[in-house]
Amino acid sequence: MTDYVVAIPTYKRYGEVTKKTLPTLKRGGVPKSKIHVFVANKTEEKLYREKMDPDTYGKIVVGKKGLVNQRIFISEYFPMGTCVVSLDDDVEKFQKLKGSTFKISKKKKTI
Repeated sequence: MTDYVVAIPTYKRYGEVTKKTLPTLKRGGVPKSKIHVFVANKTEEKLYREKMDPDTYGKIVVGKKGLVNQRIFISEYFPMGTCVVSLDDDVEKFQKLKGSTFKISKKKKTI
């Protein structure tokens, strides 16, 4: 299996990342140590740390403001050769390759 990290750039959307992407990754079995949440500044870091469940992510990284700047920062943050999976902060499901077919991981319905 290829080693990887998950990078989630986000700005002023702790509700989305907390309710969508992080739980989706947890349901998908992604170890929290592989998940890095990239925020724009120290103020954002404090807000995200207060709102996010520490069992759903490994690290909060203060990067740059602006999506393009943040993605450039992310590409330079990890060592050369690191496999980086970059996700939006509002992902609710994803597909897994199982053999030669994709399986969709769906959000569980609550009643």
